[in-house]
Amino acid sequence: MMAVLSLSVQVRWYDGACFAIVGAATLASLWVLFLSLKKNKINRDVDVDVTAGVRVAASASASAYRLCHTTASASASAWRGVHPGVLLVFRLGAAAVLTGVLGWDLFIYDPSIFLYYTEIGLGWAASLGPNKMASAWWLRWQTALCLVITVSPAIVAIILLCRQGKRQRQRQSPQKPLWAPCFRWVPPLVLPVYRGLAAVLLSCVLYGMLLHRGLLQFYFYTQWTFLLVILYFLIGAFISAHGLWVYSRQTTHQDVQQANGFLTICINDHLHNQTPLLTLPTNTGGNLQDGSAGTWGYCMQIIYQTCGGAVMLTDVVFWCLLVPFMSSAHFKVNLIMGCMHSLNLLFLLVDTFLNSMPFPWFGMTYFILWSCTYVIFQWILHACGFSWWPYPFLELATPWAPLWYFCMALVHIPCYGIYWLIVKAKNTHFPKLFPHSYVGMC
Repeated sequence: MMAVLSLSVQVRWYDGACFAIVGAATLASLWVLFLSLKKNKINRDVDVDVTAGVRVAASASASAYRLCHTTASASASAWRGVHPGVLLVFRLGAAAVLTGVLGWDLFIYDPSIFLYYTEIGLGWAASLGPNKMASAWWLRWQTALCLVITVSPAIVAIILLCRQGKRQRQRQSPQKPLWAPCFRWVPPLVLPVYRGLAAVLLSCVLYGMLLHRGLLQFYFYTQWTFLLVILYFLIGAFISAHGLWVYSRQTTHQDVQQANGFLTICINDHLHNQTPLLTLPTNTGGNLQDGSAGTWGYCMQIIYQTCGGAVMLTDVVFWCLLVPFMSSAHFKVNLIMGCMHSLNLLFLLVDTFLNSMPFPWFGMTYFILWSCTYVIFQWILHACGFSWWPYPFLELATPWAPLWYFCMALVHIPCYGIYWLIVKAKNTHFPKLFPHSYVGMC
């Protein structure tokens, strides 16, 4: 364990150049793909103008022709004398042969062959000698069952996300819950200041851990979640500052309008013996214009819902499982570890008690995908040759691995449920405890 933690990563200047080239190529490819999708979407749009009926029919006919032409090009041969069934049989046969060759490679070597872009490097891998012990537990039925336990929730979460995305496009999420406090007496300036300070303090704790242990601390799920919490506070600080700026502009505009109409209101009050209707803007959620959350707003909500379950999971596993049963000479709780497994939940709970953001059960899908990503990351590292597992319940070489994976999958439900109950209790009891100051979700 200590040998793995003592490793250092050496980065040269030309490594940065290589990273820049790969990153630039990736961004350029995504940009070209985005332009292509946008162009196809424009071509698929049908003009609904009644006065252009002929043009609408022509556009629809052209779209149908393009669809049929594309489908026929994918299934038909370029030669007139070749039946389309020949192309189908050839493709199925090629898929079967290539699958057999790939299975043969997996049987002789191990899943680490997927590290190669092609099979050219297999000769070099064979010269090192196949790792029989690694192949043994990679090809066991317990490992396959662990794979099913991990991938199945991820697939279900992706399906639910696709369905939710269709509903989300029909309605827009408001922006005000991202930056407005849930109490009338709390100024909007409090949230951006608090989130900024929380991001700075948590970054200092993470920097102290990395300075003491190195970059390999990101081998652990705790550091992943801790970095995600910092990212939430950073995005939240910027969105809160932007919301405060919009709030101040609208408040100033309302004050000017009220000052211009003050004389008229006083005259009407004197003539009709009514009370003035002048009121100061408050955090009631209805007297300021509000826009949609936007891309960064949706990202902030996703990260917030992911952090709610992830911080509960890390802290519960650390204080209830690792500390009582794994305390030894190689694992002792120090000040930095204690801060990392307590401050993340503490700062997030304070933010929850102040903000107006919802915390639905659907957010558990993001939490599941986050944990599945970490588990797959661990599997890739061990396929590359790592032999030490950061958590004993992730080890695949034990016969009880499927049971451990199943238990950890079930633990996600109460971890997310506890945080959901905290938000539910806040929205239920705070209106009774603070009836005149609590606004609730905007």
